[in-house]
Amino acid sequence: TALMLAASNGNVKVMHLLLATGKVNLETKESKYSRSPLFWAAKNNHDLAIEVLLSNGVNLDCTDKFGRTPLHIASWKGHESTTKLLLGIRSINPNSRDIFKSTPLLVAARSGREKTVKLLLENNNVDIGCRDKFGQTPLTWAARKGFSTIVELLLE
Repeated sequence: TALMLAASNGNVKVMHLLLATGKVNLETKESKYSRSPLFWAAKNNHDLAIEVLLSNGVNLDCTDKFGRTPLHIASWKGHESTTKLLLGIRSINPNSRDIFKSTPLLVAARSGREKTVKLLLENNNVDIGCRDKFGQTPLTWAARKGFSTIVELLLE
């Protein structure tokens, strides 16, 4: 949709124009991966686009076909500002699980995203001992991949 493309590209001006018509659906998902405008804005690190969607009442609990949330994708990509923005929303679940039972912390640790791991750990509600469907924790993934700084952060 036009809103999805505008959010994906961070084109806030076009987003405002589209939303002003009252004829766009904030929750529309594309067919291939079932991703919403919020998901695409988070994937591409477009914080202003996320704020526009939030101010218009977008559903924070949206998931793609793999069960990933916008926080999952921001954490996986290492988008620190987007991760921080999403974590600042009181109602967001920092321990949401995708179809592989991975949490945002787990995907950040597995991907070597040191600063994102640190941001997630600052949230007192994050489950540091979570296990994915393979029985791996953020610590075991970081150790397996040789991310020593992340191992240190997780052991603190």
